[in-house]
Amino acid sequence: MQLRDFDRIICLCVDGRYEAEWPRVRDLIRSKGAEVECFIDGKGELLPRERYDQISPPSPDVWTGLPASFPQFAAFQAIVRRASDSGAETLLYVEDDVAFIREFDAVLAAACDQIRRHAISWDLLYYGANHTWARTQEVAPNLLRVFGSYAMHCLAIRRPAFDTILALPPVLPMDMALATELHPTCGCYAIWPSIAVQQPGYSFVNHAHEDYTAYFRSRGTPIA
Repeated sequence: MQLRDFDRIICLCVDGRYEAEWPRVRDLIRSKGAEVECFIDGKGELLPRERYDQISPPSPDVWTGLPASFPQFAAFQAIVRRASDSGAETLLYVEDDVAFIREFDAVLAAACDQIRRHAISWDLLYYGANHTWARTQEVAPNLLRVFGSYAMHCLAIRRPAFDTILALPPVLPMDMALATELHPTCGCYAIWPSIAVQQPGYSFVNHAHEDYTAYFRSRGTPIA
């Protein structure tokens, strides 16, 4: 889908990146003819508390990921719930480190045309994904069926997947939960090459500078 065609576009923004990254993401989405809403998560210390959509919750005892990854899980479900409650049929979820490649428009137009021509009904559509440890099946030159792909910095979701996402238990980090629970049974696809990537920078989950650039160049293990 072209960005202007989504019912809702919502950006998860960590308060520590709000001042630097929210204007950039807002302008990036506007450059594609769409508007984006901001969902702010954090400890409630850097901004007035009324500005926060979520005060970062502690991870439950059953959580298997890093403690700092649980707020992203909770925020993602809250964003999906917001879209569902509003009656939206389509949601584009983005994160505050998202960046678009130079060929974004041309590749997206080609992928959209291929979705129409092949009558593909998708539930999740990754505009960029980490396929390094995944299996992928090419269904068109710019479209992969995915099984086990990670990363959620620019992820399209259709209403049929909303309830499944909201029912996911708080055990795995969200990108792993989607790969485990939705990829085997739902229509989960990715645009290829990845047209949305993550900017290198400080990870509030890993508490370190991270550069995932190389991961977005992998197609994983092709399925014949």
